[in-house]
Amino acid sequence: MSYYPQIFDKIPTVYVIKGGPGTGKNRMMDVVAKKAVSDGADVEYFYCSSDPASLDGIIINSSVAMADGTAPHVYEPLTVGAHENILNIGQFWDNSVLQRQRDIIEYLCMRKKESFSRAYDLLSAALKIESIKKSVVFPYINYEKIGASVERICTEELLPSGEGIEDIRLCNSIGMSGIFRLPTYEMLASRIYCIVDFAGIAGEYFAALKTVLSQKKADLYLSYDPINPRFYDAICERSTRCTFCKYTKDEQTKLLDNEELCERICSINTQKFIDYKGWRFVRDEWSRLDKLQEEIMSMAEDEMRKISNYHFAVEEIYSAAMDFTAKEAFTEEFIKKISY
Repeated sequence: MSYYPQIFDKIPTVYVIKGGPGTGKNRMMDVVAKKAVSDGADVEYFYCSSDPASLDGIIINSSVAMADGTAPHVYEPLTVGAHENILNIGQFWDNSVLQRQRDIIEYLCMRKKESFSRAYDLLSAALKIESIKKSVVFPYINYEKIGASVERICTEELLPSGEGIEDIRLCNSIGMSGIFRLPTYEMLASRIYCIVDFAGIAGEYFAALKTVLSQKKADLYLSYDPINPRFYDAICERSTRCTFCKYTKDEQTKLLDNEELCERICSINTQKFIDYKGWRFVRDEWSRLDKLQEEIMSMAEDEMRKISNYHFAVEEIYSAAMDFTAKEAFTEEFIKKISY
């Protein structure tokens, strides 16, 4: 699932960086971002869902963007020169060095591709089990209670109407370092509604919340669940910065232990939205499915770790072929030209 178009297509000027792994795309964006910050600009950082230590893109003052346009997150320009611009940093590598390593590059890239394919298949299987789990618990969810809770909170928080602007800002991913969470929404929040998930009911709660906020034409930041992108795992109303995030019970405990955040937290345990008389008859079935899903997710994470080994091995080869002095000079010249 790629959200590149929804995020970057609305930015007036986009620079798409093309180049192999280890060629300094991340560093180039980081240098440009730091210079923009020192100039007093507002900068957003978009980290790679596969490698959250690496940047996939930046947006400066909502007017200029840079995006990594190489696999696996390909962002292909549709209107080159009119909207997108290509930055080719492959011009700074020594082709002869790479040609001598062609066989090993092909081998590592093929292994990486195979692991990505297996990881995606496993995540797809996890999604299918998630759907079965939802079908098991669905008859016993009290949607009236969920609706009443959502309406009460939106009224109490005086969540305003707006222009209906919705921007995607993801906070969870499954990548080479396992399951990863960015603290974006906690950092934004004036108040955090901690939606503690029980039997997948948090997804239904977010669906009801999104419906009410959309009816109000509220301006929102939205984060989609990395397993089931039909559902949200975080929503922030932009003017009040009232924020709703999904947490497990363990994550809630860690959150409440955070002295900086604890005073802004209001917890909602979704367990109260289930009919226990019915739930007790399907609880064992749901638990077996949950354990199966956990095992499949663990296998997907194992494949992602294999990808990490292949990826960084390829990076070393490309890095050894790069003229980074020339590339850094190119970056400095680029900084002089851009306007934000």
